[in-house]
Amino acid sequence: MRWIAYINLPQVRINNPDVLPLENLTGDLFLQAHITNRYIVSADIEKIVKKMPSINTNTIAVLFDEQNITIEGLIRNLVNFEFCMQNNTTFKQPGSIYLIDTDRNIFLRERNGSLIEMERWKQPQKLSNAFEQNWANSTLFSS
Repeated sequence: MRWIAYINLPQVRINNPDVLPLENLTGDLFLQAHITNRYIVSADIEKIVKKMPSINTNTIAVLFDEQNITIEGLIRNLVNFEFCMQNNTTFKQPGSIYLIDTDRNIFLRERNGSLIEMERWKQPQKLSNAFEQNWANSTLFSS
């Protein structure tokens, strides 16, 4: 997948995932996305939501819930989104807007503004003491 990072996200050129900062391009964000065959990634929810439904496009926009996301967070979440797109055909809806709750969830924003949860990140959990004890005492770790 190929992305254009809007100016309110880290403006960095990355090869994996393939992210091009908007500052390297001139003109309208949506036009540039169409010309360069890239998806939009932004944290400016209002701008994207206002303009996206009014244009006929195959563009997919991914919005982050926070504007102060780090470069590492941007990469980690885009890689996860790409994985979901490749493995779930319900993600491949042209003209769709997705909201990423950073490191937590991916939502599809419907035209009426409601959100559908598409993917939930699994959160690490501490194992219960009984399970830990059984695991530690298993023959797997015996010498």
